[in-house]
Amino acid sequence: LGAFDTQTLKVLWRLPLEGSAVGLALSPDGNRLAITYRSHLPMTIHDASSGALLQVVAGSNGAWCARWSPKGAILWTGGFDQRVLAFNGSTYELERTFGGSTGQIWSIDSAEEGFALCGGVDSRLREWKIDFDPARRELALGTHSLKRCTFTADGKRAYIGNEIGLIYAVDLVSMTTLWSLPSPGAIAGLRSLKDGVLITVGNNGAVRLVNEATGEVTQEVAL
Repeated sequence: LGAFDTQTLKVLWRLPLEGSAVGLALSPDGNRLAITYRSHLPMTIHDASSGALLQVVAGSNGAWCARWSPKGAILWTGGFDQRVLAFNGSTYELERTFGGSTGQIWSIDSAEEGFALCGGVDSRLREWKIDFDPARRELALGTHSLKRCTFTADGKRAYIGNEIGLIYAVDLVSMTTLWSLPSPGAIAGLRSLKDGVLITVGNNGAVRLVNEATGEVTQEVAL
């Protein structure tokens, strides 16, 4: 694993890992990095400026994806065992275990303190609340595994990409689908920008800018 300066593209540090990393999550203050692994190893926490290991998180074996809550109070994970786990964002002690998913969880995100969204093999988007179990709400999105999810800045809308490259826009107030957009391949990354633009990165190297209101592709670049 390596960290690069975005201005100079110089390597800041390199870190040898014991297993194959599949998920990265940066804390809201930018000081800590959580890494999840393919080989059922426990999640590790590192100093973002140096890569130094800070902690191995007990009870997190098999976590595939991770995300800190906006204020950093909770570190959410989802994994191969179909569970969502909520760890204390500072001490990394396990606070809650959530069940109810019927397949492996591939993606998780949090836009509001105490809430998280996850998607996985069973094609259902689920909303979790820290003091409520099972899932507070859920929405079926097609028949393919949900691989990536992200929120708008206000937390009122989510975008979800599945394994065949279909992107869904979901209104989280009404928990309904607003639009869907096919892509030429699976989606490797999604991010909602402040000016109402969704940026998508495909496994085939295609970068798209999408109008969040309409789902229309406004620009596409092949890398």
